Amino acid sequence: MPLIQVRVIEGVFTPEQRGQFISKLTNAMVSIEGENMCPVTSVVIEEARSSQSSIGGQAMTTDVRDSIQQKSTPLDPEAIEKMQEVLRARTPDGWA
Repeated sequence: MPLIQVRVIEGVFTPEQRGQFISKLTNAMVSIEGENMCPVTSVVIEEARSSQSSIGGQAMTTDVRDSIQQKSTPLDPEAIEKMQEVLRARTPDGWA
């Protein structure tokens, strides 16, 4: 039984976006191994606090960290938007 584990930064992705992760990752497994993998593929999405995250293999830098509130409080929409802007700016062309 395939198990796909995904860790994302806490509070950044909506339930709909997490659903897209599940659907598209399951479809990726099916495209490689065939339809028989669909009912047995598990996708687990874990949300990590920003202090446990990195970008491009490097610890999260101050500009991203500053866009996030203290880890003990939930992110507000402005903090999420700021973090998404910073992450988009750091994403190499062609990645999306």
